[in-house]
Amino acid sequence: MQYKMRNIAHIRNGYSHRGKVTNQTDGDTYIIQMKDLDNGYSVIKDSPHKIERSDTIDKHLLQKGEVLLLARGANNLALVYNKDFDRAIAASAFFVIRLNNDKVLPEYVAWYINQLPVQNYFRQQSEGTMIRGINKKTIEEISMKTPNLTLQKQIVELYKLSQKEQQLLQQIADKKQRMINQFLLNQIL
Repeated sequence: MQYKMRNIAHIRNGYSHRGKVTNQTDGDTYIIQMKDLDNGYSVIKDSPHKIERSDTIDKHLLQKGEVLLLARGANNLALVYNKDFDRAIAASAFFVIRLNNDKVLPEYVAWYINQLPVQNYFRQQSEGTMIRGINKKTIEEISMKTPNLTLQKQIVELYKLSQKEQQLLQQIADKKQRMINQFLLNQIL
């Protein structure tokens, strides 16, 4: 099956906070910013800033399974929101994609968006001189090849395993480098 993103999802901008976001310890709403992403923009850290509740925030509250897409910068990558925060919103650096089609998995959508053809499409469509960005129409026009749910689940699972392998290989390389450095230091001390 092939879908245009606009036909399977509602896309909205993240919350536009006035001024710099500062952590308000008495706040009750987490605000997810670019700096809260880890592992190549694929994971949300456990300690984003909190802000105080307001009437305008409620319509921006995130639901598990929504896809967060970085709207600005060189990396327009996507990830699935799956945190257990009571109340959380995405900052304006993100688009939030809420699927309205049960034949498409959010994890598959995030994976698909992160693939080279879509990333090249974003580079071609991006606007701006200093900080490049994509707009909502660009996202709505993504043409997405969508296999059955079983194959989507297999693709997502294989991708997760591949990411885990990359993390482990990086940890091994880091430890090996530290060991070599320590060995070399020991030779001259």
